Amino acid sequence: MQENNSQLKDLIDKLASIKFQPGSIPLDDEEDNVKSELVAEIHQTISELDEESELIFEKVNDLASGKPGSELQHQKAGLVRGVERAIGELKKYVLSQASQYNWYLTFS
Repeated sequence: MQENNSQLKDLIDKLASIKFQPGSIPLDDEEDNVKSELVAEIHQTISELDEESELIFEKVNDLASGKPGSELQHQKAGLVRGVERAIGELKKYVLSQASQYNWYLTFS
């Protein structure tokens, strides 16, 4: 998940920084093609991260909780909160970048 997360941030940064020489005319809508390819890659990476995060969340929820109030139960609750926080931060980052650059990106 960390690898895809890093890849996603790199793709977003790349998309945000695409610049063509002033006055140049991209051949065959080259700029749009490059942007479209990057947006498609971003969508694919988001889908993969969604799937990975669901699997991780399921695995964490499937962990034994132990008895109410036990150390094991507290550790599991901490893991659940950590996974939820990481997923939320990633979605917030992606959506903030999307709105800043007027991209259409969605999460399931």
